[in-house]
Amino acid sequence: MTQLASAAEIANGIVAYLQGSVVSDDLRTCRDERRFRTWVGQRVREWVRAQPGNPFTVKIEPDEGGVFPVREFGTSFWPDVSVESPASRTFLAVEIKCLGRKGLPGHVAQALGQSLLYKDPYEEVVAVFVLVDPLETDVIAAIGKKFAEHRIPIATVEPLRV
Repeated sequence: MTQLASAAEIANGIVAYLQGSVVSDDLRTCRDERRFRTWVGQRVREWVRAQPGNPFTVKIEPDEGGVFPVREFGTSFWPDVSVESPASRTFLAVEIKCLGRKGLPGHVAQALGQSLLYKDPYEEVVAVFVLVDPLETDVIAAIGKKFAEHRIPIATVEPLRV
């Protein structure tokens, strides 16, 4: 990877890395989205730092702060994780949601809405879904299809998968 890597290339690399990441034992039965924000942010940072010629900075909300906010509807929204390039604070946004059977439609809708808000000003947005309950493959596929309609790549992380 060089400085010329596009936000889409970085997003796709992060998605592939997260898809293959194994969740640590202490998070296997966790349902706390804040703890997963930190875990995902650390995985994003690992992947970014491992790239040759890495010019990027990863910021994790709310632990570290500094993520560029999006101001809409009289308030501010912050992506859970951001990747900044030397030329842009709004290179890539990462939205993270824990998904279980309870509240599934609302959590998916919230993730989609926030991801759409982040598409302006961010160059690229990735949605990461942490499956805290096993979900049917067709449900996950439908979620992926809906996000793909808006050109938002998704990664699914399955803590219960060993």
